Amino acid sequence: MRIAVASNGLNVADNFSTCLNFNFFDTSAYEIVDTRNVPADELTSDERIILLDRLDTDALVCGNLRTDTENELARRQVAVASGFHGSAYDAAETYVNKRAEELLADVPQEDDE
Repeated sequence: MRIAVASNGLNVADNFSTCLNFNFFDTSAYEIVDTRNVPADELTSDERIILLDRLDTDALVCGNLRTDTENELARRQVAVASGFHGSAYDAAETYVNKRAEELLADVPQEDDE
């Protein structure tokens, strides 16, 4: 899974449309295994969406974003998690852990039979 965190430096940006960069986190088995930083300060919101799509982003983690932006990302099959703040790494890790918990909750346990 590839997660993009809309950021200002190493922290989550308040708003997707004004972020200075994206911190990308690649995961394997619900662990962050690779990171990279991509500048975004000169991109429009539409160009940011295209960038996320071209880089095969599975999820966007951010502070806030407009409804039309969220809808366009959903159309492109990019999950959106908003309301984050603080460290971009911590936000990505929180998102990964939450997804892991959700997926594990959907797996039938031996006791369920």
